[in-house]
Amino acid sequence: ESRRRLLSGIRVKEFDTLMSTGHLEEAFAFAKDVSAETGRAYGQLELMRASLENGDMQLLHNVINMVQHKHDKNAALLDFGLALLENERNDHAARVFSTSGLHISSGKLEYFVKRELRLRKPDVLLMLFTNLSEGGRASTVDLNNLLMKLVGFYGSEGNDEGITRLQEAIKKASFPVNEELRKCIESNLEKVPQKRLIEDDSRAPSK
Repeated sequence: ESRRRLLSGIRVKEFDTLMSTGHLEEAFAFAKDVSAETGRAYGQLELMRASLENGDMQLLHNVINMVQHKHDKNAALLDFGLALLENERNDHAARVFSTSGLHISSGKLEYFVKRELRLRKPDVLLMLFTNLSEGGRASTVDLNNLLMKLVGFYGSEGNDEGITRLQEAIKKASFPVNEELRKCIESNLEKVPQKRLIEDDSRAPSK
């Protein structure tokens, strides 16, 4: 188990180095090798995002095909949609997410949530909620979990505007707000002025 974790860590470091130095074709070849070995697509979101940033449509096409081959068209579209949101191509993402029959599993959505919070991109999650709240693309329970974590993140950042945008998105989607989510929103809105007060005090010059 420890050897497996060590190998995984080395792989991640090697892939990240190729990506950060702009060697995208080598990174894609590396991702394909890992995918062939593990039976699961690897590095696809980073590669999709980079190919969109660079306008490399051939690489984007190849990465989408890799995901589709290792998983299915549904998985490839979900990854592509998220990569578009990360690149702030919201209109294009909305068209991808509106594909007939598209559905996201609990595990996949949880992975997306963890990724965006780690990248500190809460607004991507808000757009993801908006796109998945229509047409039964995600379960109400899973979307509720997304909103709970998103509210908590906005609250910890002292971002009351983010919480307000979230409330507007919930209303627009006619999403059912349960008691737990309602209390979560209220408590995090109360936290915001307290957090700002603490931050202002810490910035004040000492006498």
